[in-house]
Amino acid sequence: VIQRRTDGSENFYRTWAEYQEKFGNIYNEFWLGLENLHALTRTGSYELRIELEDCANIRKFAKFSSFSIGSVEEQYSLTVSGYSGNAGDSLTYHNGRPFTTKDVDNDSNGGNCAVIEHGAWWYGSCYTSNLNGAYLNCQTTTDHASSWRTFHGTKYSLKFIEMKFRPIKISNQSDIYTTFTAIKPRTMAVIQRRTDGSENFYRTWADYQEKFGNLSNEFWLGLANLHALTRTGSYELRIELEDCANITKFAKFSSFSIGSVEEQYSLTVSGYSGNAGDSLTYHNGRPFTTKNVDNDSNGDNCAVAAHGAWWYGSCYRSNLNGAYLNCQTTTYPAASWYTFHGHQYSLKFIEMKFRPI
Repeated sequence: VIQRRTDGSENFYRTWAEYQEKFGNIYNEFWLGLENLHALTRTGSYELRIELEDCANIRKFAKFSSFSIGSVEEQYSLTVSGYSGNAGDSLTYHNGRPFTTKDVDNDSNGGNCAVIEHGAWWYGSCYTSNLNGAYLNCQTTTDHASSWRTFHGTKYSLKFIEMKFRPIKISNQSDIYTTFTAIKPRTMAVIQRRTDGSENFYRTWADYQEKFGNLSNEFWLGLANLHALTRTGSYELRIELEDCANITKFAKFSSFSIGSVEEQYSLTVSGYSGNAGDSLTYHNGRPFTTKNVDNDSNGDNCAVAAHGAWWYGSCYRSNLNGAYLNCQTTTYPAASWYTFHGHQYSLKFIEMKFRPI
């Protein structure tokens, strides 16, 4: 979910700085944040779906086969195309437009459309959609309304609005972009998964900054995405582990976040519980290290020594991005968790996931 309007309980007439970050309540009225949107759509291909409901409980939708948000230097410009649906296309007009708020005017109008329309959007001069406009409880008399022109015009304040997106060409629909902000409170988003060794995890710093692999199998979400998603708010981390005798264990941490690139994507983690033992708190506060960027406290590069990439100290208690060695128990580079079979046991299954709390 990018945005949701349900009852007018959240103020959407906000500043540029506020729209850069997420705000609201993920279970009700919500905005994901421009920085997060850019981080999540800057690579790959994404589709956008907008759900709308009027005050007679009639629902319509607009779907766009291509969607992304530009960087702050590009004023978070909107790229959108490929309309289908039954709500009509009130968004393609805004394609290529930068974002405008009441205090940062990037539109092509002589005035500030965000002020005129009491919202914040990818305005031109000014809009055919205004979904961050005023929630006016089904009023039909003002252009300030949170409206969609091809579904009741520009003065109709819609009852329900939801904007959501997902990567395309991925078969498993329970992915980070749909489930992380889902209404279901127990949903968790996958950071990393190891299942069969089919994906190379002995990669460079640039590789680990981005997502790689296949979300339906072996996968890494990307350090830049992790920072974008955890830099504000509170999150918990859960790690699922399985050995080669099909014994499963878990480690849960009540506090989790990842620092910025300037902080070398440092790990903040605390509050262990579970039955796998705590092999991660040792890494708390450590920066990330890869085979070509050495940020650990060892005289050598732990990523090279352990054939992985991790928040190494000197060197590790856990090495979940290490070598997937099909249940071997004789080598230090193994994808291992020290308190569940030691350093040299290559686990059969690993999954790291997180959620807001």
